[in-house]
Amino acid sequence: MDIITNVAPDQIDAVNASGNAAVQAVQGTRRMYVGFNLSDPFKAMPGGEAIQNPDVRRALQYAVDVPAICSQLLNFECVRATGIVNPPNANQSLTPYPYDPAKAEELLDAAGYPRDANGVRFAIKFQAGQGRYLNDRNVVLAIAQYLEDVGLDVEVELMEWASVYVPLIRQRNVGPLFFLGSGGAPWSPLYDMTDLARPDSGTNYTHWNDPRWFDRWADISATDDPAEQRKIIDEMLQVFYDDGPWLHLYFQPDFYGVSNRVDFVARPDEKVYLFNTGLK
Repeated sequence: MDIITNVAPDQIDAVNASGNAAVQAVQGTRRMYVGFNLSDPFKAMPGGEAIQNPDVRRALQYAVDVPAICSQLLNFECVRATGIVNPPNANQSLTPYPYDPAKAEELLDAAGYPRDANGVRFAIKFQAGQGRYLNDRNVVLAIAQYLEDVGLDVEVELMEWASVYVPLIRQRNVGPLFFLGSGGAPWSPLYDMTDLARPDSGTNYTHWNDPRWFDRWADISATDDPAEQRKIIDEMLQVFYDDGPWLHLYFQPDFYGVSNRVDFVARPDEKVYLFNTGLK
């Protein structure tokens, strides 16, 4: 065995110390996020009304220490996402939300969700599959703890990935909070953005329907000027950053164990091409 994929973060040091192989780590293009299900059925669930408010969603961006999750649970220094597109194509005026729990609490108070006598602002369910993404179970539990630290009462529901969670995702029937990753690409912002091409898109698992995003697709189609398209894209990404349906996390890192005897360079898109791989 000369190349293995998906080396567990806690096994990296062991592989590197083996003397026979080393781990190549790359920031991938898969966008990891916590989704807010904004559909009417989920609005009626505990916490569902609260997350309809973009001020609440924005407050929760400050509640989660994404760099700490990356370094402690993924063994990688991630770049926190500012939105739906990969970094080369992001709105360059946006900076990742910092971890600022005091700011999160201030914004939640201002949005009308103060702590009650028990210290709880509102209860909410957080659903996730397990065994699909890098250290996903522990990442989900860490996110839930951060949210509890700012006053949410979070019920975590971890499910078997393939037979339970995936059917719910395909039905767009998870939440009100849910953990998911979506494959992306570095070559075009529009490729990543088309996850939300229409409110009823199969990959719009959040049911978000903000016209400031969806009405702009017609504007993009109406111009052939790359500069004008870029301006529209940046305006859309600003809306997504401010009021969008994702709690922005990270681009999942990928770890490849590579034998010392082969010449191989890991790619960020989860593809393994061997036509240009040979023995040293």
